[in-house]
Amino acid sequence: MLLVSNSSERGIWEKQLADMGQEDSGSFFTEHAAELRYHVIQRFDGEREANLYLEQHLNFAIFREMAIKHQILNVLLLIRRLD
Repeated sequence: MLLVSNSSERGIWEKQLADMGQEDSGSFFTEHAAELRYHVIQRFDGEREANLYLEQHLNFAIFREMAIKHQILNVLLLIRRLD
């Protein structure tokens, strides 16, 4: 569940996230902040923009896992259509 419910809140949240990222550049924070940002993009900007963001952040394990699961699902759907 996202705590950001509108564009105004999103702007405030993005600024706070950026400020926190400057203070703590550790990979744990950075990866989880990127995951949260992905979900906000997905909600406000749609699947296409979220997928572009995901593709640009495959250096994070969570995004690689999501991309692999997405591709497996696509293959399974293709197989189902061919049957």
